[in-house]
Amino acid sequence: MKQRTGQPTPAAIKRQRQLQPAPTRVAGPADLINLAQAGRVNEAIHLLSQGARGNCKAFEELAASCSTPALKEELKDVHHYFLCSGFHNDCGVNNKLIEMYPKCDLLKFSRRTFDQMAYRTLDSWLLMIEVSYNAGEFEEAFWLFKQLKTNYHDLHKTKHLISPVGSVELIQLCRSGKGRKALKLLEMGVHANLHAFFEIAAGCRTIAELNLVRGCLQRSAFSHNTFINSKIDQMQAKFEQMHANLNNKDGHGHP
Repeated sequence: MKQRTGQPTPAAIKRQRQLQPAPTRVAGPADLINLAQAGRVNEAIHLLSQGARGNCKAFEELAASCSTPALKEELKDVHHYFLCSGFHNDCGVNNKLIEMYPKCDLLKFSRRTFDQMAYRTLDSWLLMIEVSYNAGEFEEAFWLFKQLKTNYHDLHKTKHLISPVGSVELIQLCRSGKGRKALKLLEMGVHANLHAFFEIAAGCRTIAELNLVRGCLQRSAFSHNTFINSKIDQMQAKFEQMHANLNNKDGHGHP
């Protein structure tokens, strides 16, 4: 049968198809996970920039692979592509970011991630408290703990939780020259034992600070303890004598 003029033959069509480039394969979650587990997070980020598709598992693995300050920019990039994905509200990935940011010396990014979460699980709260505590941010850790105890939707799960900040941390702050931070925590409601009260009182530098300690003491179980009350009275008398001496000197020097 005669072929019509201008109509390609089957052989020509086959040759044309063979000459066409094969369609480019778009990288997917499995590729990203393999790269993350191999420590090749930069390659994974490049694929994401080229349109690679990630899922929650992939983003979690990528975040977990950024565990040193040298990879802080890579962790930020992973977070960026995660936020641009349809999985940005996933608690598992957000929790992993909260966990990894301090390892990259970016604690403030942990708190920012926590604050921007649409929904926080109990694990999210406890993780944020833990990373704050481990960074020595006792005030933030205790504030978060109080918020958790007050505002978490399931109070049955939080009523038996114990504050991570207590007498040990108060004493630690006092002995490292951070007595004012210890006093602030005491005012915030951290429970102190007798030893902690003594350490904080001993670190006071003004009568006003000493009065704050006295006020916290009166609200505690040690309000009638003779030992600590007598120590505070002695310190107050000492401060008052120092003030009197300064006033006398000032009076003699300025008639």
